[in-house]
Amino acid sequence: QIQCDTGISCVKYMNDSQSLSKIIISGGDDGNIGIFDSSLTNHKVLSAHDDIISSLLLSQTSINHFFSSSWDSSINQWDIETLQCVTNVSSAHVGMINDIDSSHLQPNIIASTGIDGYLRLWDTRTLNSSCCDGILSLGMAGSTVNMSKFNENECYVGTDAGNLNIIDIRFSSNTSVTPIQDIQAFRLRIRKILTSSNRPGLIISCSDDGDMVAHCQILSNYNEYIRTHKHSDSVSDIAWIESRNYEDIVYSTSSDKTLQQSIINMNYNLRI
Repeated sequence: QIQCDTGISCVKYMNDSQSLSKIIISGGDDGNIGIFDSSLTNHKVLSAHDDIISSLLLSQTSINHFFSSSWDSSINQWDIETLQCVTNVSSAHVGMINDIDSSHLQPNIIASTGIDGYLRLWDTRTLNSSCCDGILSLGMAGSTVNMSKFNENECYVGTDAGNLNIIDIRFSSNTSVTPIQDIQAFRLRIRKILTSSNRPGLIISCSDDGDMVAHCQILSNYNEYIRTHKHSDSVSDIAWIESRNYEDIVYSTSSDKTLQQSIINMNYNLRI
């Protein structure tokens, strides 16, 4: 166990290409990035951002690189070997960036969203503030983003108003975009959206209202299959462990100070 001086907002693990060991990367409320080995005995701190680090993302094209986004409106690209920032986009959004994501279908593309109400697409090969690959206006603050693992043109964006938007990212412009589907999934902000790696069209999301919902695509539309309310406060994050026998485990953490476990069976039912 390591005691930090500030809150931890996000965490990732990655392989060190030189030592072949696991490295834990954390993003702090103070804007610093923590680098730990798997035993948590060695600890390095990078002065990364001027505000809370909202998201960490491992590079799809380089095993040595990862990205960080922050409420200071910037996106940084880091080299885990040199512990240096290799690219800085200082004004990626107007105001806080809430989340970033990428997909192995388009490994050079990063999607970001924030309180300015935009979904922005970035090509990591030309990553800078003047080379945004696409801008889509959501009409409301974006709280989280997830790029499809099965459709390179599809992206899922959660909003502060609880909307789950299914968006075709080919329509990128400075004007408002009409989502393929706009689902009023929750009463409050969506905190996280996860998509299945094995089953196309299966999405799990969670919200500040304490709910967790599974949606499944039937023909062209996503439909709610099950909703569970296991938390008495905001669900801050979810982790999805997929199994080949179709008994997947979903862990959820909450401001109610609990960690809960749910199981998704092969019929896409969310079991308490």
